[in-house]
Amino acid sequence: MIKKKVFKIISLVVSLKFFALTSFCKTVITFYKDAVYVTTDIKTNIVLIPYTSYEISTKDNKILEIIETNVLQPPLIAELNNINKEIEDITKKIKLLSSEVEKLKTSSELIRSILISPYQKDIKTINSMIENFESIQEKIFNLTNNTIPELEKEKSKKIERKKEIENLQEKMKMIKLLNNVGKLYYKIPGKWENTYSLDLNQEVLSLSVKFSLPKEVKIKSDKIVITSAEMVPEILDISLKRLIGNVYKPIYKKGIIKTYSKLEEGPEEIELDQPKPLLEEKTSDIGILWEINKELILENEVEIKIFDKIPTKIEKKYYAIPSKYTSGILTLGISNTSDISLIPGNLEVLYYDNKIDNITIEKTIPKNGYFETRGIPVKEINIKRELVEERIENPKFLGTNKRISKTYKTSIINNLPSNIKLSILDRIPIPYEDKIKVEINKVEPKPVENNDKIKKEGLFSIETTIEKGKEINYILSYSVEYPADMYYYEYER
Repeated sequence: MIKKKVFKIISLVVSLKFFALTSFCKTVITFYKDAVYVTTDIKTNIVLIPYTSYEISTKDNKILEIIETNVLQPPLIAELNNINKEIEDITKKIKLLSSEVEKLKTSSELIRSILISPYQKDIKTINSMIENFESIQEKIFNLTNNTIPELEKEKSKKIERKKEIENLQEKMKMIKLLNNVGKLYYKIPGKWENTYSLDLNQEVLSLSVKFSLPKEVKIKSDKIVITSAEMVPEILDISLKRLIGNVYKPIYKKGIIKTYSKLEEGPEEIELDQPKPLLEEKTSDIGILWEINKELILENEVEIKIFDKIPTKIEKKYYAIPSKYTSGILTLGISNTSDISLIPGNLEVLYYDNKIDNITIEKTIPKNGYFETRGIPVKEINIKRELVEERIENPKFLGTNKRISKTYKTSIINNLPSNIKLSILDRIPIPYEDKIKVEINKVEPKPVENNDKIKKEGLFSIETTIEKGKEINYILSYSVEYPADMYYYEYER
């Protein structure tokens, strides 16, 4: 049976002693999508772990007791010990001075009684006694009105600081174990988030990882493993994906590790006896794992830079969709030429002077894989579309049918500081039924697709180049013939 207790401040120093011993243990922290799993080597039979830990277990050992306790960081412990000693010293000093005041009062009262006694005294004795009496009274006044109040004030400040330090106590769980061997396992709430930063001006992709943990958690880790898999999937999928065998040409030569940095034109070759790279990729039955080989103190909002430059090729594609948007669109094609898979994460893009941070890499980009982002608005590409003509022909010339003709003119201006290749995407209506007929009157410049394909699918594209600061125009005109006794309208589906 595992017991639970709550230790007060009296257990503070002992707890921290054991806490210090645990810092020599090797600890691996695995971040899943929905939980954090901690594995630590047991080196002492008492171990401190975060208060929010749950599902605590061991291998080759046995948990005797779990104690909920309060601890402080070592610098605060040292300060608290000093303050306790100072308070004790001041209290002793106040007690001694108060005792001295009582003695002085007794002496003063004795002198007073002698002075007022009927016994005969000479003038010299009387003057001496009066002088002693006044001196004693002055000492009593100084002690009771200055020295002791000042010490009391100083003591009050020390007590207030002591309370402040005690309020900084952190709740933790102390695990009492059968012996000092084996491994300790536990889970804590938490998550991780990776962010790719793409500088389009330099075409450099970097990677950072940020960890979120409960505020009170602070763990020394020797290795961090992260995966996008869930520790316990909520729903089990019975479908089995096909297993594809493929090959790729490795970037790294045999016996060589290559590293990249912002300052390098290309890779720098390092002999294998050098330290391991910061991040290593491994595969397991739960998917891709990233292992971060770095000792660090892991706490909430810690962020580490994994790569300054990931080997990739970036392809920029510009689009204009006049029927939907008044500005251009940019998509980024990322070809992964590195030796790691790029798992899903946030993507920040620096484009000229603009920073765009609402993009995500939604699926893993494997080695030699390719991913295209969603569209990014480009306000420097201005699009203006107007209906320059809409004509309905008189039914009497067409028998029982009507014909409506529409002509659109679109102007596109490139205000970017460079020439761009642009894909213009547009559409014509597709007849819902046979009694409706659509004809293309004019599309200029010429689209990529032929007229038959456009009439069948309703979509077409125009490939063109716009020089910086220049404007292009294109015309779309089509006609729709339909029964004269019906109304014609267009909608999206």
